[in-house]
Amino acid sequence: MMFALKVLCLLLYVLGLADWLGVWPHGAAAVAAALVLAAHAAEAVLALRYVRLYQGPLFVSLLLTVLFGLLHVMPLARQARPAGSAGMPAAPRPSRQDLKTAAARD
Repeated sequence: MMFALKVLCLLLYVLGLADWLGVWPHGAAAVAAALVLAAHAAEAVLALRYVRLYQGPLFVSLLLTVLFGLLHVMPLARQARPAGSAGMPAAPRPSRQDLKTAAARD
């Protein structure tokens, strides 16, 4: 799924570039690509602590964030999350029998 979304981002940028160069006859592609790039640039600034967790150079991580936004940042944020935090299943609730047994012991 992530791969498909990244391909769609790249397709939007190609269409935006073609629109900007006058090859693509529609006018909305360049505006849409510019808006997406601007939003991803804002994400790069807001999620800089996760962007820095990338194993490669910071420049590459910033470039990937500007191109793909949360599609690049979210896996980094998931890796930074400590084990047992959000996303883990909650402990099961005790059954009535367990509660009765505990009450009988007290």
